[in-house]
Amino acid sequence: MEERATARADSLAKRLIARTDSAFGTIEVLSAREKSRLRRYLQDEHLARARRLGLDPLQDRRAVARLMAQSENAVRLQTNDFYIIDPEMSYAVPLVVPPAAHLLGRIGHRFQQDMQAKALPPYRFIITNVLRTGIDQTHLRGENANAAQGQSTHEYGTSFDIFYGRFHYAASNDSLARSAARSGRINRAHLRERLREAYLRFGKKRARKIKAVLGRTLLRMQEEGLLVAIYERQQDVFHLTAAREVNAPATAEEEQNATVRRQRLYANTESLLADIANDIEELREQAKNASGDARQSLQNDIAALQDERDQLQKELTRLDGASSSQVSDARSGLLQNRTALVGNVERARIGAMQRSSEVREHVRTRIQEMERAITQLEGLVEYAEVGSKRRQQVTDLRTRLGKLERQLGALSGGDFQQKRSDLADAVARLSANLQTVSENVTEAALQS
Repeated sequence: MEERATARADSLAKRLIARTDSAFGTIEVLSAREKSRLRRYLQDEHLARARRLGLDPLQDRRAVARLMAQSENAVRLQTNDFYIIDPEMSYAVPLVVPPAAHLLGRIGHRFQQDMQAKALPPYRFIITNVLRTGIDQTHLRGENANAAQGQSTHEYGTSFDIFYGRFHYAASNDSLARSAARSGRINRAHLRERLREAYLRFGKKRARKIKAVLGRTLLRMQEEGLLVAIYERQQDVFHLTAAREVNAPATAEEEQNATVRRQRLYANTESLLADIANDIEELREQAKNASGDARQSLQNDIAALQDERDQLQKELTRLDGASSSQVSDARSGLLQNRTALVGNVERARIGAMQRSSEVREHVRTRIQEMERAITQLEGLVEYAEVGSKRRQQVTDLRTRLGKLERQLGALSGGDFQQKRSDLADAVARLSANLQTVSENVTEAALQS
């Protein structure tokens, strides 16, 4: 079983890598005209903006240390999912004013969005140069002919250099790879490793193509008035300066809450997608043994479920990169699709059962599972401040579970098909409602 799962992962990885390589082939390298537009604003333009937005130039590293200890007007940059701070940075300190920090975050996010729009994996760029002190600038002029004579915008904390000779695969932000990893029964760890190895190679092999995507991202942001750029000729860098104040992103607490919600929703939904994939496989096996109208009905149900599962995967992908203000909207649509799919799976599974004993065993198992879930929710609302509305929703679940048990007891006798259909609807509605209430109560408990 493990060997087959690994073989399927290998096969899928080969297809994805080939598709990615093909997508890279559609990217045109930066044209001479585009490079010229990335040199429209030269040193004087950069300095004017740096002096307006930036710090007073600092003489040495001791002044930098004092600034970091005493001022809120400086942000220390750290490696994250969008960029890497060059660990070998010697004549600079990864410190910028807030507008430059916010700008850098926007560049990273939009660059990865532009890559994804072209069916390419996300990459991180490397920051090689940030804030320089007066002493740093003096030392650098002795070694680097490309270093600015006179004052440099790097002395104001408004500028940074992005290296375009190599890029690093951002596996944690790769929604396309995550979607692929949900495909059937495969060795997910093996698939992720195969993609990671290939995409890391692409980060160097296809650097000119990736640079072109980043360059066009920067051009659009320059046209929007967010930054000014210099496409350096003697070094493989884009020299960028913040052109105006950039709105701060959500607070750290808001972003952390959004991240927690996103991660929990991802984990729950990915688990659900895997369970539904197994349900669909079981239904396919049942369809093989069915005949006539029953077989056709099962095949129709399977096709509908597969379509809904695919739609849910798309909704999950859209949650990637959502800001804290967008998570609620994305979450609402995702939950709606997810609960509908849960209900439809139950209807399809119970509808495919031909014997009352089979229906009874399945529904009894589901009742036991829901009983445990409701008990956990009751414990949660007892100890957390979730509000009367959420408490009532949990109470209603318990009431409906009791009705379902009585309905199961009346399965024998009479019109089996009608009772089976009614029971399937009841299980479907309660399962879907349990999903929604569980998510809402957990969300309320986290916020309390």
